[in-house]
Amino acid sequence: MKTHWPFLVSVAVVVGACHASEPEPEPMPEPAPAQTEQTAPVPQPAGFAMIEPILKDNCVLCHTGPEAQEQLDLNSYASLMKGGEHGAVVIPGDPENSLVVKAIRGAKGTDKMPPAPNEPLTDAQIQVIVDWIKDGAKES
Repeated sequence: MKTHWPFLVSVAVVVGACHASEPEPEPMPEPAPAQTEQTAPVPQPAGFAMIEPILKDNCVLCHTGPEAQEQLDLNSYASLMKGGEHGAVVIPGDPENSLVVKAIRGAKGTDKMPPAPNEPLTDAQIQVIVDWIKDGAKES
């Protein structure tokens, strides 16, 4: 039986030489760990701008212009602070005694606002108005 050792050895040498001349593939760099970017918080509206969208979406349909119900125009800061036929509706710094808060909460002795069939304000919307009044009911 004839051995093929010399042939196999020469094949191994050639294959080894070919692989030796090829550069090792560079390992893929590992992705850098995610860096936590310190992003500035999204600025929230301040002053009347905090509550204006709530009033526009829920109140000004009935409370705006010369035909405003209860002569209460809620279309601007100045008209809100002027109040209506029952006087001031906002007492800066005192949300619990502000008529607007009593109305949106449906407190005893007031009509619940907005009236049915409209959806009542959410607790979060009411809290925005309460916080605004508590902080002094500032225009800006």
